[in-house]
Amino acid sequence: MMSHDWNVVLSRISTMGSPGREGNPDGYLWLSRAFIPRLQELGVPESTIDKIMVQNPRKHFESQEPSE
Repeated sequence: MMSHDWNVVLSRISTMGSPGREGNPDGYLWLSRAFIPRLQELGVPESTIDKIMVQNPRKHFESQEPSE
């Protein structure tokens, strides 16, 4: 399962080791705009991408008990 965070503060400033908006212009869309297309270019099968992006998260969230 893939996940990423894009903090509002990081989108405005950058520090050594933590790029700002210029280091990741796609923000929250980085996985779908950059990472997934790169996997496809490398020949990763769509079934594997689907497992990473759809099946595994579904399995994880559907197995969770509702919180009270």
